[in-house]
Amino acid sequence: MKKTAVIVSVLLILTISMAFAGGQQGGTGQAGEGGTSRYRGTITMYAQGYSPDQPTTTRPNPPTMFRTIAARWEAMHPGITIDFLPNLEAGTDYLTWLRTRIAGGTAPDIFWAQYYDLNTGGIPTGSFYQLNEFLERPNIHISGNTRWLDTFQRALVTQSSGINGEINNINGDYVGTMVVYNVAMFRQAGINFPIVTWSDYTRACQMLINAGITPWAYAFGNAGSAPDYFTWFTRLYATNLYYNDFERLAVRGGRNALSLSPVEVAIGVKNGYFTHEDPRFIGFWANLKDHIDNYMARDSISAAVTNQSILNMFINQQVAIIWNGSWVGNDLRAANVTFEWAGFPFPIPDSSVSPYANDFNSAPAVGGPSAAFQYSISTPRANMTMNNDKLEAVLDWLMFITTPENNAAIVNDVGSFVPTIIGAPQNPANAELVSMLQAEPKVIDIGPLSLGAAAQQAFYREFQIYAQGNQTLEQAGRNIRDVFDRAADEIIARADFDVTPYLNRR
Repeated sequence: MKKTAVIVSVLLILTISMAFAGGQQGGTGQAGEGGTSRYRGTITMYAQGYSPDQPTTTRPNPPTMFRTIAARWEAMHPGITIDFLPNLEAGTDYLTWLRTRIAGGTAPDIFWAQYYDLNTGGIPTGSFYQLNEFLERPNIHISGNTRWLDTFQRALVTQSSGINGEINNINGDYVGTMVVYNVAMFRQAGINFPIVTWSDYTRACQMLINAGITPWAYAFGNAGSAPDYFTWFTRLYATNLYYNDFERLAVRGGRNALSLSPVEVAIGVKNGYFTHEDPRFIGFWANLKDHIDNYMARDSISAAVTNQSILNMFINQQVAIIWNGSWVGNDLRAANVTFEWAGFPFPIPDSSVSPYANDFNSAPAVGGPSAAFQYSISTPRANMTMNNDKLEAVLDWLMFITTPENNAAIVNDVGSFVPTIIGAPQNPANAELVSMLQAEPKVIDIGPLSLGAAAQQAFYREFQIYAQGNQTLEQAGRNIRDVFDRAADEIIARADFDVTPYLNRR
């Protein structure tokens, strides 16, 4: 497989209140005292994509670095073993599995979870520790460090924090996204210009149609992970269209905020920004529907179309373009693709999408801290084996894997994401990505990920009905408003400050 230099540009632009306060939040020992831990036994960890599983027919080359690093840590802590739980069988719903384990008190000591599921109730409140207090400690595995928190990218910590600023997981990687295309098909259609804006993209799609080639496909019909993927479009458009109102929306964070907190999104709903009363809210759906009708593979709004089937269409050269994540290179290599492919950043909205579009490049907003290195610690409510001594050992282990060198070794072992611990060694191609993270780009999510699962599902469902031609934008907007209002009220009720002064400010 050949990859053109264009793919490099993609990499270059890649962005509870504790129910057990008191005895269970702290411990009598200091995390990081290698070899002196009072705990003896096993620490279980569900490491998701980084799990050093045994090779299988479906996963013949699993990563190994986590096991290597665990062996080093175990040598420093005699009597403690890290037990990596294998990845779940294909077709198993992870959240259902995890919630079942939590309900039975058998959750892993360390488990993977998306930050938005932790922040919005997708995973039961009280089943995981808030880590803010622990992050104020020094990471003794990093020479000279005085505060563990300072080793994490501020932009990503802000984006993944909860309603009241709680930090519910340790996050050490960054997922990028891109548009991937078949070079020969682009050449056949005569596409020889850079694709930067949505107008450029639409022009390219029409040229592919004229050449008898189906431009692209996207899994708009299935449930599964499609709602998560659909949020890519939401962040791409919203970050651009609402950019000029960012300071008005960041009512608590203000000018220096990097993203909107869940409660700021909730306030934005109550103030009419994130409702159909604002033409920026779902107006971009019309443009997506136009592409579904004219430029996408048939049956895109079908439950039979999955993310895997879309990838297969590209592999089999049935479509010229797919929108995918930074893991796509591994997927294409595993499929032994022989044709030349390349990629470019998501095309940003312009006047062809909305009169509210501006020159702000919102493509980096589609990436973020939502990859495989997101680890939370289960509380005694979720895990009957958790106690203070084990907690201290778990914290020491998490500190160890978040040194710059270990973070880079684990993340780069998979090659699908980018290590984000400050100082983590990077490949030369990722230099500008690191620079972008340090520049702290702004990200605006207009609701689905910030307001919880019900809001996310409703948003996606109403889009599907609209895209199938079975309702108008106005009807979809009214239906979404009801769900968003309820979700916003729930978020506001959990805020630790009076939101009244921020309401009715438009």
